[in-house]
Amino acid sequence: QRVRTSGMAVRGGPGVGLAAVLAVVLALAFVEGAHGEETVHFFSQKLNHFDNLDPRRFQQKFYVLDDYYVEQNPPSPIFLYINGESPCSGAPSNWVREYAKQFGSLLITLEHRYYGESQPFNQSSTDNLQFLSSKQAIEDTANFVRTYNAGTVANSGWVSVGCSYAGALSAWFRLKHPDLTVAALSSSGVVHSIFDFYEFDQDIAAAISVDCADRLRAVTSQLETLLGAGEESNRMAKAEFDAAYMSDGDFYYMVADAAATTVQYGYQDTVCGEYMLQATDPDTYWITFANFTKEFWYPTFNGGSAVSYSTEFQRIEDPENASRTWWFQKCSELAYFQTAPAEGSIRSQNVNVTWHLQHCEAVFGRKMIPQVYETNTYYGGANIAATKVYFANSSQDPWKAASVTTSPDPENEPAHVIVCHDCGHCSDLRGCPSLPGLNDVEGCTDMTAVNDTRQAIMQDLEMWVFG
Repeated sequence: QRVRTSGMAVRGGPGVGLAAVLAVVLALAFVEGAHGEETVHFFSQKLNHFDNLDPRRFQQKFYVLDDYYVEQNPPSPIFLYINGESPCSGAPSNWVREYAKQFGSLLITLEHRYYGESQPFNQSSTDNLQFLSSKQAIEDTANFVRTYNAGTVANSGWVSVGCSYAGALSAWFRLKHPDLTVAALSSSGVVHSIFDFYEFDQDIAAAISVDCADRLRAVTSQLETLLGAGEESNRMAKAEFDAAYMSDGDFYYMVADAAATTVQYGYQDTVCGEYMLQATDPDTYWITFANFTKEFWYPTFNGGSAVSYSTEFQRIEDPENASRTWWFQKCSELAYFQTAPAEGSIRSQNVNVTWHLQHCEAVFGRKMIPQVYETNTYYGGANIAATKVYFANSSQDPWKAASVTTSPDPENEPAHVIVCHDCGHCSDLRGCPSLPGLNDVEGCTDMTAVNDTRQAIMQDLEMWVFG
């Protein structure tokens, strides 16, 4: 249902009471054969939590999975999996299910505002995106939990779980609303907003062999030469990547991300072992990388093409354009601008802070400076002072520089880095590789390191939930 308020289209309507929905789900859980079906629902959510005079609402999607729910005394906690910067299609098939199973818990998954079907507006214009922020998302979660807690279903509290940006949301939710949670797991949680994130590229280089890193640097150098050698050469080089339509800046960023995301999610043996280290002609390393990009990276990571990296695509004001909405979050409050280090960079030096700011302006039609200082002040950044939050990271993950890897308070904020050859982003939850939808929870080269961390997380959650 869509209603119009103050000239702007907003999804709204009262919907079905949240407590009533969950009560029905729990009742069905005791019917023989009723387990195993994940149900989808919509919750009437406030548009602006920071203006009590704003009556507008939208429909926020959530899923309830009762496979593991057991009525017991004391009652089990509820696991709340917070979704991040992508559409949500249900509870993820990762280790959060095992935690829910061990506790006998409901597993609820909440879609992030402005992603998937949780759209406040018919159009994602820059003005309409003004209510897209981590602060609003955290208050969405708080409103959701409060509304549920007004019902009659007993529980021992809520355990929030998230990965990456959603891992940060999980920690931030516990920080801002300790009355609504008993514990939180922040898997690769990027709680520290970084404006000039050159460490990202440095960690990519450190995660792979010296030879592979040097060959990727050669790819960048060769492409810079080709793109700067005239219009025909420029078009030819991009066409080798099926990306002749891209601007130079967008192209350099896409090429850098092709290597970076592959390593980030534990596929470095693919880009290095199956492609770059098999190349025999140093002068055509860039062609080898183009083949890797077309044959592996496009279909595995990016829907078959590079189009979502183009400024023109990100300008499309379609609510389903997650690339646009995530860039808005980066340009407005979070940054995480992945830039070229001064020395030894794999990515082009053209991918710098200036390019990011110009890209933000080109996409959203106005100058934008990410409010990184304000964000870190609001949450604490790398010095977040939450309690009962477990920070899990992995050795091969370039995002760990934006997370918490050591803690001055191990009892309240334990932090651990899993060390293994292919342990990347959120490997404690997803295993290896750790790409959403293609993860293998038991697939890491060193499962002992991963399983030890999972066991440590379980022990802390049990202590925090039941004392």
